[in-house]
Amino acid sequence: MKKLIVLGAGVAAAAAASLALVGTGVAGAAPDVSGQTFSEASATFSAAGLKAVVSSKVGDKKAQSDCIVTRQQATSKPQSGNHPTSNTTVKLSLNCA
Repeated sequence: MKKLIVLGAGVAAAAAASLALVGTGVAGAAPDVSGQTFSEASATFSAAGLKAVVSSKVGDKKAQSDCIVTRQQATSKPQSGNHPTSNTTVKLSLNCA
């Protein structure tokens, strides 16, 4: 009976450790800024330590700061192994029509 309890405790600890590792990826994700203006999105990302860059733009009726974000994609370059750097950028697609 003691072996079963010890085994169960080990399985629970392994499950908790794997959930902690998976959770760190979600916590580091870029906030969703779809529907916001480029200036609002830039401020949101700056507060989170991220940099917003325009990857594509449709239309020319609005100033870039007033364009609406329609899509985003976070990118980072790994340091060594799979550890992302702190200078993560988020590519934004804008609608300026």
